[in-house]
Amino acid sequence: MKNTLKLSAIFFICAFVQSCQKDIEDINSPLIPPVITTHDSVTRLSKLIFFEDGTLATDTTAYRQYFYDSLNRVISIKHYDYLNGNPIFAEIVVYFYTGNDSIAYKLTHEVVDPSNPDPDTDTSFFFYDNLQRLIKDSSISSIGLQVSNYTYSNTMITAMIRSVTNSDPLNPYMEKDTGFIGSAGDIIKTNSLTSTGEYYINNFTYDNHQNPFNQLNIRSTYNPVPGFNFFIEDHYLQKNNVVSLTYENQSFPGLIDNDAYTYTYNASGFPETVNISFESVPVDNYKIVFVYRRI
Repeated sequence: MKNTLKLSAIFFICAFVQSCQKDIEDINSPLIPPVITTHDSVTRLSKLIFFEDGTLATDTTAYRQYFYDSLNRVISIKHYDYLNGNPIFAEIVVYFYTGNDSIAYKLTHEVVDPSNPDPDTDTSFFFYDNLQRLIKDSSISSIGLQVSNYTYSNTMITAMIRSVTNSDPLNPYMEKDTGFIGSAGDIIKTNSLTSTGEYYINNFTYDNHQNPFNQLNIRSTYNPVPGFNFFIEDHYLQKNNVVSLTYENQSFPGLIDNDAYTYTYNASGFPETVNISFESVPVDNYKIVFVYRRI
């Protein structure tokens, strides 16, 4: 999973065409204090508020906000990281649609760092079949290019990924990911084989509650990474919420990482909070509060 998260962070998030100065002004704006209320609607996610060490600390460690258009489509997501109450990092994703289409044909992403006058930018394009399933995406960044092709069956989804870096264009990285679909429609197991000889196996279990990311009207793709690191919303396939993950690198058989996700739910059955516990790095445990609003 950790390898997949890193890969997702590099290649699946993309560029935002807006002035750097405005974004730096945004990141230096005052920290929005966490407000935890009883939700009168669960129509769409409005915010995610992150707390370190699994507690409702005075300062948030991260804050994410969702913006929608009149067709209830996500048009932007802004994410801010904080250290001791001070903004240190921001990411902004923008989604692009054709006409009234409900799935995006493009997304852009920008990483904003007040200490860096040149934000990292990336752009991705998406291609679908007549069932609106993603069959190809291409991502261009300052690092290089990645192209992924997806195939489907009743029980599996397969991604063939090819990445080329500007620094080493003659030696592409390749990966084959296979996701196995359970009876509820969620990915319950993945196998990942890379051109560098690494082989990973992930196993997932789920609750029976609705996954708020699944109803964001963002295109669903193969990548089944659970959790809340980076911008997982744009490639989150699952219908329900992950409650456990086991991760095994077959280069070290028998060494298995276990992650746990413990939820509370609102009256409509959507997650209201989640505590995430990482067995291999317990100091990284954190709590997330979900805030919803009527569109």
